[in-house]
Amino acid sequence: MTAPLSRPARAERQVMQALAAWEADHATAPTMRDIADEMGAALSTTAYRLQRLRAQGRVTWDAGKSRTLRRVRPQSPAAG
Repeated sequence: MTAPLSRPARAERQVMQALAAWEADHATAPTMRDIADEMGAALSTTAYRLQRLRAQGRVTWDAGKSRTLRRVRPQSPAAG
């Protein structure tokens, strides 16, 4: 059984909120630049935060492909 994820840092929560806002307003997945613009942050800072979130299993994207950034939905425990 995997341990539940701990709460992300404030900066990482801001990225997740910007990603959720983008998903609510647009029919396509965002680019890293879209998220940076949504937050009013530098692209390099946003990319770093997204890398941390990816390492935690909170977001994913297909390397080398645009507009594949997405949140990873937590799996609900199996009923048993």
